[in-house]
Amino acid sequence: MKLVPAKIVAAAADRFIVIVSANKVVDRLRPPVPLELLEFGIDSTLRRLGALGPVQRRSVPRSPDGGVIADLLAPVEDADALAAELDGVAGVVAHGLFPPVLVSQVIVGRDGEASAS
Repeated sequence: MKLVPAKIVAAAADRFIVIVSANKVVDRLRPPVPLELLEFGIDSTLRRLGALGPVQRRSVPRSPDGGVIADLLAPVEDADALAAELDGVAGVVAHGLFPPVLVSQVIVGRDGEASAS
């Protein structure tokens, strides 16, 4: 699995703090799950991802590394299990599921104030 910069920083840090606005807080993860895919062999990658649920390529520029951007539209029942499955699909460069074990603290900004959890 290729780690995106935030995941590399989190893995290397003694303490990694995530700061978000209140509109980013959800009770449970929902689709879409963003994906970065290699162009090489993309038809095979999309077929394999189809076993997890519908995948839609985005009409956006490629990632800075030249990857194709797509979304997995399947429900997220178990984020850890889904992340492991995505990590095992050849052609998936990165996904938007961030391992909670890397996060030391989350600070949520609400109406000009911050609360930590």
